[in-house]
Amino acid sequence: MGFFSKLFKGSEDPYDKYTYDWLKKSPEEELDEEREKIRLRHCSGDERAMHHLDVIDREKNRRYKASHPDSEPGYPVHREHGWYLPNDD
Repeated sequence: MGFFSKLFKGSEDPYDKYTYDWLKKSPEEELDEEREKIRLRHCSGDERAMHHLDVIDREKNRRYKASHPDSEPGYPVHREHGWYLPNDD
C-alpha cells in the first residue's frame, strides 16, 4: 500500500467526498448540485459516475417517500379495468 499511496498521493479521487454520512446530512440543494456535477462527469465518459448517480437518486427517493408516506407509486399500476385507467365508473 505504501508504494501506491506515494505514487498517487497528488491525485485526489473526486468521489472521496460522497460518503454515507455526507449523503445523509446534505441538504436537498447540495445533492442537486453534486448530482449535476456527477452527471456531467458521466456524460464525459467517466464509468464510475453512474454508480454515484444511482446512490444520490436512491437517497432523494428515500427522502421523498419519508416526507410523503401516502403518495401514489411511481410505477404503472394495473387496475381492474386495465393499465392507467381509473377505478371509478
